[in-house]
Amino acid sequence: MSEKNKAIVRRFFEEIYSNGRVELIDELMSPDYLAHGPGSQTRTGQAASVRAEGLDAVKKSIEAHPSDMKVTIEEQVAEGDTVVSRLAMSAGGIQWAVVAIQKVVDGKLVETWRIANQG
Repeated sequence: MSEKNKAIVRRFFEEIYSNGRVELIDELMSPDYLAHGPGSQTRTGQAASVRAEGLDAVKKSIEAHPSDMKVTIEEQVAEGDTVVSRLAMSAGGIQWAVVAIQKVVDGKLVETWRIANQG
């Protein structure tokens, strides 16, 4: 299960973030998705109306990213339903070091905790 969950998280970062494939959001993310940390203005799962707009808000956020957004997974560790990824992100000439802790249930991302440092 852990390897399968790592593959889901990898697709999320590589295909959605780096390649802008927002059509995969419904496939890879739960409608009840909840995000914490920098860039996590989109929180679904708080109310029915928010959930209904939640993944659309994620899509709009991804579409608004600079066209040169690139995410590189430098390391992943998984246990059970949790995947921890150490990432290098860049966009618009700015770089970040990121750690994302994500929960995967039934093949979909349900929650992310993220910390990031610029530089």
